[in-house]
Amino acid sequence: AVSSPTVADAGGFAQFALSLSNPASTATTVSLALADGTASSADYGPALEVSSDGGATWTNASSATFAAGATSLLVRTPITSDALDETDETFTLTATRTAGTTANASAVGTATITDDDATPSLSIGNVSVNESAGTMTFTVTLSAASGQNVTVNSATSNGSATAGSDYSAASGTLT
Repeated sequence: AVSSPTVADAGGFAQFALSLSNPASTATTVSLALADGTASSADYGPALEVSSDGGATWTNASSATFAAGATSLLVRTPITSDALDETDETFTLTATRTAGTTANASAVGTATITDDDATPSLSIGNVSVNESAGTMTFTVTLSAASGQNVTVNSATSNGSATAGSDYSAASGTLT
């Protein structure tokens, strides 16, 4: 089996636990492969590291071997931190048996990278214009870039100016 870890988007590692339901009678080797889900390879990897001692030491590897009598291994891959507000993202680790005996030929774990970046805020710049100047343009700005589409509804409203006599009412959607 391969666990399905959850890790913050702040960097560090996504750590998967590989396990056998029964101790291996002989060495059992699995190949390891990462694959995109909603996350891309820019968000994780590409390196894989394996530990057979509970995480005390790590070795770069593209395969892992359960020694005879062993039932668990750890595999980790680095997570790349970014500053974009985005939805949680996923990727998978597949362990495929290449030597030894297991009940299933492969197992898959899905890692979830949780977003830890602040949601950007909107601001609208103030403007003033002479009534005879014509068009007034308001600038709407995000406080930071977003990894998601940002859509807001907009509408004019009366203040000291009145729709119909001082300005033409307007509304719409900004993306």
